[in-house]
Amino acid sequence: MHQARHFSLRKNMIIAVSIKRSVAQQIPKIIADVSKHVDFVIIASDEMTDTHISYFVDPLQTSGIPDRENALAIHSFVLLNPNENIVGASVIRNSPDLFNYRHICKVGDANLHEQAYSKYKKSNDRWIAFNDEETIREKVAWVQRKNLGGIALTDVNFDDPTGYCSKNFYTFPLVKMAHSQMSCLHVHAVSSSADDKETKKSQNSDFYEQCVRLCTYTLRNGNEPLEIDNLIKSGCTHLSIYVGKFDSPGKYVDSYLLLKHMELLKIKRANVSAVLLSVHYMDFWKFSSNDTSNNVNLFIENIEHIMNEFGFDGIHLHFEFANAIEEYEKLYTEKLYNKILNIRKMESNRNKMLFIISLNVNAFINEAEQWLRRADYLNLLLKYYEAESEEFLHLTHRTGNRKKLLIGGALFKHQRSTHSDFCKQFRMSIPEYEDSSFDLIYDNIQTIVRKARFATMYGFGGMALLNVHVDDPSGICLRGSKFPCLRAMKENYLCQPRCETPENHCQKSSNKVMCYYSAEVDSDAVFSSDLPLKRCTHLAVNILYFFKDRNGELKIHTSWSTMRILNELLSLRIQHGLKLVAVVQKKHGIHSYNEIIRLMTQDERWFAEFVRVIELFDFDAVELHFGSIENIQHQHILNILKKLKSELKRNPTASNQCPVEFGFAAEMYPMNLGNKIFVETIYGLFDYITLLSFKSNRGLGIAETNRGIAIEDTISMFEDQGFPVRKLVLALPSFGIQFNLGCGSNVSVEDVLSNLSDHAQYLEYDRKYRMNDLCRKVIRKEMKEFISYRHMGAVAYSCNEILFYERPETIRYKARFAAARGLGGIALYRLNDENDCSSCSGISYCLLDAATADC
Repeated sequence: MHQARHFSLRKNMIIAVSIKRSVAQQIPKIIADVSKHVDFVIIASDEMTDTHISYFVDPLQTSGIPDRENALAIHSFVLLNPNENIVGASVIRNSPDLFNYRHICKVGDANLHEQAYSKYKKSNDRWIAFNDEETIREKVAWVQRKNLGGIALTDVNFDDPTGYCSKNFYTFPLVKMAHSQMSCLHVHAVSSSADDKETKKSQNSDFYEQCVRLCTYTLRNGNEPLEIDNLIKSGCTHLSIYVGKFDSPGKYVDSYLLLKHMELLKIKRANVSAVLLSVHYMDFWKFSSNDTSNNVNLFIENIEHIMNEFGFDGIHLHFEFANAIEEYEKLYTEKLYNKILNIRKMESNRNKMLFIISLNVNAFINEAEQWLRRADYLNLLLKYYEAESEEFLHLTHRTGNRKKLLIGGALFKHQRSTHSDFCKQFRMSIPEYEDSSFDLIYDNIQTIVRKARFATMYGFGGMALLNVHVDDPSGICLRGSKFPCLRAMKENYLCQPRCETPENHCQKSSNKVMCYYSAEVDSDAVFSSDLPLKRCTHLAVNILYFFKDRNGELKIHTSWSTMRILNELLSLRIQHGLKLVAVVQKKHGIHSYNEIIRLMTQDERWFAEFVRVIELFDFDAVELHFGSIENIQHQHILNILKKLKSELKRNPTASNQCPVEFGFAAEMYPMNLGNKIFVETIYGLFDYITLLSFKSNRGLGIAETNRGIAIEDTISMFEDQGFPVRKLVLALPSFGIQFNLGCGSNVSVEDVLSNLSDHAQYLEYDRKYRMNDLCRKVIRKEMKEFISYRHMGAVAYSCNEILFYERPETIRYKARFAAARGLGGIALYRLNDENDCSSCSGISYCLLDAATADC
């Protein structure tokens, strides 16, 4: 085994062992020792009930087998056992009656055994247990709930390889179903440390910058040099100069035209990472000669001549309209790439010589691995609706280095004859876009926003725009906004922020990652692993509650569930350099926060008690949860809060000399922030404000509602009133809004989401669905799911309900949004809640991982 392990490392091979369930149960310690020398341990079992799981999984885990590094998988093809008359019989490989999928699919009266997740039929006094798409879907859900490493299918050569049975999946339907369901919620699409390792291993890792914005600009006689100046100022990091097609022998680019613009580019070179020569693929069928090799060499010589003469930093080759790339096109692509490699080797001062290829999604899907090998960057001309394509998403999940991928778009091909028609291109909606005379590959502002958010969520290397010369460079259409599509791309593709290390403990509060711990859920979940708290700067716990005693007096109640684990919390604070935050809420008997304020004014003795509790338990911050922000707008309430803050500031905690932070967490109504005096007051009063949820106001018109999601509206309201957004902390809840519709409703999901106030019920933490419940519904096809890129949220829906919630991709985007807008930090509710999707993703704390992946 040791020799095999050594051999596998040299050859990059994988070693796996398959054992019977009974063996795993009898000698778990030996199997655990064996697991140290293999990549996967596959448990062969067809018994899928909870009562049987402890027979073989638990003994292995307690004996030391890693439950994720060494996958515990399940054989899914259950064959006939002629000797036993039960469902869920063990697999007998030499069964005389081996039923393959092609035979099984003819059995129309088979029954589903709900506990064994298998279908069965009795034939000739014997049971035949087998799988179809439905049972595979259930078994994958079971594997994910049990946090196992994967699923194994045997024997796959019986999985309908000819497509005889299934019209939906065609060949190998069970393999495709298993692969589809294992990517539940698309959690593996979130860029992780594994992607960073792949980038570092890459031959040209120095190319992969934080954020690429590739702009392809077509030179023509009517171009003004000022356009290129404005283009660079608008945010292009890489400029691709398109000089046309070499579609006939001896055709060369207009040297005067290049000279005219390259002089300006030399001056502006410091403001862009690279200036590339952009050319289309060569249509060799137009050549009279049959000697393809000579034409390829001539083509490459022409390109090399232009690159040398004008000092380009690389080549941008276009295949964007070809679904299938011809062999001779692959030939000169390979030769161009080798030419680039030779230049890099020979000239150390030009080591940033780049090779970028533009092609559409179909061409990429057909030979993804080859294209990724050939190019430094691949610009994928993704149609806006292809982002949700199952095949494309699965392919991106398997792509080791997504920083090589750019999500591209092509702007309108030709300028219309009249000014008004031309400007309509930037404002048309997606439905109109589909019905227009344009090929769907072209984009407007709305589709570019969707693509930019998609690229951010899935960790792509950047964005690209073709035909930027028609992106209203003069700003006529959109009232002075030059290059509006490019600006939309820049504002919505959010680059990875720079990470700054705080110099001391007090400064650690400047960029917050607030993690809310719920003592009512599971007191051991956070303490069992160092992983989550290493990502947090603040640990917030529900410690204090306002309540009324029998005499109607205001009292402060200390949460005993939190007190029970307070020593562990204090120890974690010291260990990880956390700030411990006391969350103050109302308890039963108090119907509103206004009632708390009224009781405060009657008896101020609670001030001393409040401060005493904070000092006693050595908290670093106090956070008030007072519902909507409008609850504290009255002057007498503000006066009381000012007094409380002054008491806290005069009594710093004994063990920590940093001032006690004073925070406020509230629901936000964008239109309620018009009181400038109030905004100025809370700016001076609170050290930070956590934005818990975002509700659109019914007073908003359609134009304002469509302008952006309520998060953007809320932050803009603060900015408009002069409130520094660095004091805002953006909360990232696992679940958000539920909509209830009738099954017969004609209202579409997008229609409902366009106005978040209609049918909306904001979910508190006694949620209807936990994440694992939602995941099972999605796997079983009881609910559909997609990402709403306009609202930066995930959506699961059935005929009568729509659930707006968070996925790792949406969490990632909002975290980058907070960094891009200069907010004070982010907050995750109920860090230790099982809703943090580990039950269906297999990744512990995957929402926190996504929120803090960049820093």
